[in-house]
Amino acid sequence: MKYIPLTPFKGGFTPEKTLSLIFKIYFPGKYPLGGDYRGVPYILKNRIVPYRKDLKEKARSLRKDSTLSEVLLWQEIRKKQLGVQFHRQVPVLDYIVDFYCHELMLAIEVNGNSHEWKISYDKRRLERIETQGIKVIVFDDLDVKQNMKWVVNSILEKVNLIRQQISPSGDYRGVKQEK
Repeated sequence: MKYIPLTPFKGGFTPEKTLSLIFKIYFPGKYPLGGDYRGVPYILKNRIVPYRKDLKEKARSLRKDSTLSEVLLWQEIRKKQLGVQFHRQVPVLDYIVDFYCHELMLAIEVNGNSHEWKISYDKRRLERIETQGIKVIVFDDLDVKQNMKWVVNSILEKVNLIRQQISPSGDYRGVKQEK
């Protein structure tokens, strides 16, 4: 039998923190995305997705040399502007995704001109990433530059859809609702 230490979390015990700890102890690497506990929806955050360690440095350099479309989109989704936190240039398996939300296991890809010649590679890449339970949204470079409002609304719809699937009550604090 495993014993859970009863040291309080910063901010006290909450259903989210308590359940997250219990699932991590009893189901390491396999705990569910979330659910409902006594009417309080929760999301178990940051399931670790495997990646090649050598991609960490490459991702770091890609963050410094972002494309214009990536910079423009980052300005719209950073700092939890859509109610969830995204990270830039995150290694996943043998690849690096442009933006990734650990909480929802949602990746966003911005494809420029170079992707026109790599259709089969991109398809195989997306299939492999999706085998890890990650949902992927792909936008064209021009859409990000010319139709940012549509891109952001599409991301927001996907975020809300995933949250709705996790907790049908849809009672999440901090989620930006479309007006």
